[in-house]
Amino acid sequence: MTVDHPGGLFNSLADQLERVRRWNHVRRWGFGARDFDGVDVTDVIHPNPLVVDVIALYLLDSASMNGVQRTCDELWKLVARDHPTSFSWDDG
Repeated sequence: MTVDHPGGLFNSLADQLERVRRWNHVRRWGFGARDFDGVDVTDVIHPNPLVVDVIALYLLDSASMNGVQRTCDELWKLVARDHPTSFSWDDG
């Protein structure tokens, strides 16, 4: 069953997972098929249509950043690419 949200505001878990798979390939994050196979994308109906499930992404440390910093940096790069008028304090 597909969950309908007001005005198509939110992506389904299946759509979110597909997006993360694509980003993983492009950004070379290193997740493998087994990492994705374990994600449950079963739609859940919440009493409030504005409550949604979100796939959270956590990257490992790199040589220059801890995992939290790297995760934020990588996700910001994806957002900034799609929204070129965005701003980050690091853009300085």
